[in-house]
Amino acid sequence: MLISLIVLISSLLTVLVVMPRAIPALRELKFGQEIRDEGPDWHQKKSGTPTMGGIVILLALMIGFVVSIVFGETVTGFGTLLFVTLAFGVIGFLDDYIKVVNKRNLGLTSLQKLIGQIVVSVLFVWFLSLGGALDTTIQIPFTSIAFDTGWLYVAIVIFWLVGFSNAVNLTDGLDGLVSFSAIPTFAFFGIYALGQDEAGIAWFAFSAVGALLGFLVFNKYPAKIFMGDTGSLALGGAVAGLASCSSSSCCSSSWASSLSSRRSASSCKCSRSRRRANESLR
Repeated sequence: MLISLIVLISSLLTVLVVMPRAIPALRELKFGQEIRDEGPDWHQKKSGTPTMGGIVILLALMIGFVVSIVFGETVTGFGTLLFVTLAFGVIGFLDDYIKVVNKRNLGLTSLQKLIGQIVVSVLFVWFLSLGGALDTTIQIPFTSIAFDTGWLYVAIVIFWLVGFSNAVNLTDGLDGLVSFSAIPTFAFFGIYALGQDEAGIAWFAFSAVGALLGFLVFNKYPAKIFMGDTGSLALGGAVAGLASCSSSSCCSSSWASSLSSRRSASSCKCSRSRRRANESLR
């Protein structure tokens, strides 16, 4: 619990320190939000507000990851979740960058964005399957009914990741809305992971809570900065990834089991080589 608090505070302080410098820098670069013409008139006044604040949120998560390495013993779950969050964030960054450069509200095409999301989701499922620890069993909540979905589980996770990242992206329309919605969600996953002894997953969730609390200071009405697709797509991927990892032990065990099996295999090869060398000398 102490490390979770340290990670939360480190992410919070990162945003509080970096954001006051990022806002004027983004304004200087003219990275302002473009508002759709079909929106209400009162919404047009938000045009030009700095966007791509999600970059600072991602930076805070990376700082949280470093802090968890310094103070913690295991960061396997944190690393997997950070990967999927950053990967979705990159897709959002490209979308935002095209918008601000071309001074329009449309960035990547729907097809381009969808392909990128599917690729990231497939990689995430592959990471979960490392070491053969991917649990494809789905249990109906509050019952003992469970069934193995087999390879259909891969399609379910991909659909979940793509769908949820876009859902959070659509939610990002009002000042502070995504932050207010996401903070209790990440807090729940953090508390749940602590109860399941999944330290890495819990630290990631609390790092996100800290980053969003800091971002809310600048994003509450009237917003001084928007997170953009860089933040909303990343947060959607993070929530979906947390849900996928929290339903099984894959996130915390796959990397460790994979690495240990590779080390065992390499040590066996070294032992055989030494044995052969000794036999040849005899």
